[in-house]
Amino acid sequence: MKAARKMVVLVDFLDNTEKVVDYAVSIARETSAVPHFLHVVNLFKEDPMLDNPFVDRCEKILISSAQKRMASLVAETSRKELSCTGEVVAGKTLEMISEIANACHSDLIMIGPNGL
Repeated sequence: MKAARKMVVLVDFLDNTEKVVDYAVSIARETSAVPHFLHVVNLFKEDPMLDNPFVDRCEKILISSAQKRMASLVAETSRKELSCTGEVVAGKTLEMISEIANACHSDLIMIGPNGL
């Protein structure tokens, strides 16, 4: 396998997150890559049926919760003697993945079994 320098790993904090993280750690060790865990909050704000103040409040709550989970994930993964980073962003999922992967100069993007 070609050595990767940076990999973006999407996490959704659902049932399979631990498996995705374990697999990412395995690949990172094999390739000497640094995993960058990414969680995207997308509430489809452009939907005219949604009340924007309500959506904004929900987004803030979801982002805060995800940031706490991300901090735990990064701390736990770092305890496995593996350097990693993580972030939570809000926006359109595919656009945010592309933007973050480009900004990180990612060689690999990992998506879990549940997709996006």
